[in-house]
Amino acid sequence: MNRPLLTAAITLLAGVVAGAGISGPPVTAAVITLCMAVCIRMYTESRDLDQGTLLFFITSWVLIFAAGFFRARSDTAVFQAAEAAGFYEKYRATNPGEFDYAFYLKTMGVTDEAAREAMKEPPVKALIPVRQFFAGILEQNLSEHDSGIWKAMLLGDKTAMDDTVKDLYQAGGIAHLLAVSGLHISLIGMGIYRFLRKSRKAGQDASIAAASFLTAVYVLLTGASGSAVRAGLMLVINLFSRKAGRTYDPLSALCLSFIVLVLYRPYYVFQSGFQLSFGAILGIVLSSGLYDGKSVPVQSLSSSFCVSAVTLPVIAANYYAFPLFSVLLNLAVIPLMTVVMVSGLLTLAAGSVSQALAGAGAMAVSGILGKISLLSAAPGHYILKFYEVLCDFSLKLPFSRIITGKPSDAGVICYYLFLYVLFKAFSGEKEKHTRWLIPVGVCLLSLFLVHREPSSAYITAVNVGQGDCFHIHSGSHDMLIDGGASGYDSVGENIIEPYLLSKGIGELDAIVVSHADSDHTNGIRYLLRNSVIRSHTLILPASAMSSDKYDDLKDAFSASGGNLQYLETGDVFVLGGFYLECLYCAPDGTQKDDTNRQSSVILAEYGDFRMLFTGDITKEDERILLSRYADSEKLDGITVLKAAHHGSKTATGDAFISRIRPAYAVLSYRKNNIFGHPHAETLESLEQYSVTMLKTAELGAITLIPQGTGLTVRVFKNRSP
Repeated sequence: MNRPLLTAAITLLAGVVAGAGISGPPVTAAVITLCMAVCIRMYTESRDLDQGTLLFFITSWVLIFAAGFFRARSDTAVFQAAEAAGFYEKYRATNPGEFDYAFYLKTMGVTDEAAREAMKEPPVKALIPVRQFFAGILEQNLSEHDSGIWKAMLLGDKTAMDDTVKDLYQAGGIAHLLAVSGLHISLIGMGIYRFLRKSRKAGQDASIAAASFLTAVYVLLTGASGSAVRAGLMLVINLFSRKAGRTYDPLSALCLSFIVLVLYRPYYVFQSGFQLSFGAILGIVLSSGLYDGKSVPVQSLSSSFCVSAVTLPVIAANYYAFPLFSVLLNLAVIPLMTVVMVSGLLTLAAGSVSQALAGAGAMAVSGILGKISLLSAAPGHYILKFYEVLCDFSLKLPFSRIITGKPSDAGVICYYLFLYVLFKAFSGEKEKHTRWLIPVGVCLLSLFLVHREPSSAYITAVNVGQGDCFHIHSGSHDMLIDGGASGYDSVGENIIEPYLLSKGIGELDAIVVSHADSDHTNGIRYLLRNSVIRSHTLILPASAMSSDKYDDLKDAFSASGGNLQYLETGDVFVLGGFYLECLYCAPDGTQKDDTNRQSSVILAEYGDFRMLFTGDITKEDERILLSRYADSEKLDGITVLKAAHHGSKTATGDAFISRIRPAYAVLSYRKNNIFGHPHAETLESLEQYSVTMLKTAELGAITLIPQGTGLTVRVFKNRSP
């Protein structure tokens, strides 16, 4: 039979997906059907199989599927135990698009806090001092910037790496260089093997044993990530194939590594790093033979394209955007990585010997080696600078990042199904003149991965913690009202931007800022300065005309060339089917000492649905509202109230609640916050008037969907993991 290991790996994957049961019955059934179809196709391609072999094939398929199914079920039972479930609750994602750290911990087999802390160090405790020693060498001989990058590349430690550089590599599509994987392992493992063989000081058996052992030590030293273990296993298989006199087959080695890792830790298959690692090698395997006889640049371009084609759904599903020029970028950076690696390894070697000699008193020789260590780092330093310049340049080009949004499970399945058909149809020898259809086909297939946000209107209270952020959507129009969190400066990068990108939103019609407090603005500041998402209009309260508290927002927005507006009482604007009116905003020059009282109050209407956004107004501002609209219907029939100031006792008074009589109140706050929000007095007032309270701290992101005269409420925290 053709490719028995590939068949086994696909069957095992189907068993794990079914056993874990996290994708839902339709997706699980589709994955199993797809895997079975591929396996049957591979079986029918082998025409020399008799009935006995067919029976063996079916029996093997059932046993391997069962192994994956029950292995995944076993881990799932552990994760669902009461103690582990309580541990995961602290780290669950509570918004669409947010990185689900709890699920990541499951993929790593972590079930308690002690194991989570242990993840930061090598699994073998004896190697912790070794890693710390090497990290110290890099810190002594390199700048903080360079040592952080090399510690990630050589030691698997990204904790000291500059977040700006990490984000730059990610946006440019070369973040894989920072992960210890095939390039690193093969350079070290094969380097040791070839050195021993050429030095003629060890036979083949001894060279293989030494290279395999030292590779295993290095994998453990760097933290034994899935990609590193995969690369280590493939290297050992390569070495032992030489000993056996067999031809090394990368696809078989990849499949065997997959089987070993998945049987050890089934949830690995759901981890993006694991998927990217195996997908990249699969792409390289698919590209082999497509353009044999062509020039090296053509073959390299083919390889880079195939890697992108295989990994595109993984990137779209986890990062919601694809770096368009990464195919070309990798052609430039990957060949230079060998120099970067050798440069770093020589720096480590010379620095280690220098420190040892210094300890022994041989200061002169130690000093010379110290200078050699610095010189060794020079080539790598300049190449790393080149990487950053290249990434920065590529990101300034038009269409540098294509925002896909989070693709549907059905879209991903269809993409891979037709990608398989595409390669089968045009990769044969007879089709060599029509292979140009492969990249054309992949471009068309990528349409399966584009997220399609429903055109129906909704408002989502994004769970930013102790702060406010509301997203209003109608048709193709989107707007934010506030976006910030107290004590969480990364809220824009980690919550608001991923939320918007997951929905395929690259442009906002407007961003409205109720007032200047950071728990309403620090995420907006990130979007204006650093995000790929652009806003056509920034709307600030009237007090921003003369207050310097809004200057940083104005400066961040000025470079975009957008429209800056100031909101005053009575202003109206339309967003799709929403009609928004500013019912109250303190005039410019007033309330200078209290930014909360500068908050704008906005009424959003969609048919019979009416929602009142109140920022951080106080009870005094509520009295002004009640007086201003005493004879008006503006405050009648409020469907949803955004409770002011996160439920503080300084707002949402009895008089106000009794007048507007909302059916629902959204309270945005972080659990156990130091401010004591929401206050018991506020909760009692809302309860007294039978207001249904929707709390982001308990429910996660809350989506309000107007439907005729009714309202549908969906909460994110009740979704499947």
